[in-house]
Amino acid sequence: MDGGKGQEKKCLDRSRNGFSAAFQGVDVLRYMPFQKSGFMVYWNDEEFFMVSYALTCCSTADLPAEFFRMRQVPFASFHFQLEGEDYLDDLGKTIPYEEYFAKIAAGAQPTTAQVNVEEYKRLFEPLLQEGKDILHLSFSSGLSGSCASACIAAEEMR
Repeated sequence: MDGGKGQEKKCLDRSRNGFSAAFQGVDVLRYMPFQKSGFMVYWNDEEFFMVSYALTCCSTADLPAEFFRMRQVPFASFHFQLEGEDYLDDLGKTIPYEEYFAKIAAGAQPTTAQVNVEEYKRLFEPLLQEGKDILHLSFSSGLSGSCASACIAAEEMR
C-alpha cells in the first residue's frame, strides 16, 4: 500500500464538496459521527476538521414515518401503481397500509417505479443550501436504478 495518501485526499475532497465520501478508505480516513449534533469529525495525520451532515434515505427503508420525523431524516419516495392509481410510497400517508394490503389480498398486483434524478435533486438541494454534506442510504443498485439516480443527481449538483 502506498500509505493511502491519494485515496485519503480524494475522500477528504469529496466530503468537502457537499456529498460525504462512500467511506472507501475508512482504514485511512478515520471518522467519528456525533449522532445527536449532526456533525462528523474527520482526521488524519495532517488535519482535523468537522462537517455538518445530513442523513437521507429512500422510502424502501420501510421504517415508520414517525421514525424519520423524530430523527429529521428526509427520504425520497418510490412510486407504485395499484389498480390503475398512481401513489407515492410515502409510508402509509397517501394510502394506509391496511388498505394497501387488503387490495393485494383481494388480487391487486402493484408495480413500482424508482425515484428519478430530479426528485433526488429536490431532496438534496435544501440540505446543500444549509451547507451540509449528505450521506444518502439507498436501495440496492442490484435491484433498482434508484441508487444510480441518486448518484447522477449528486454528480450534477457538484
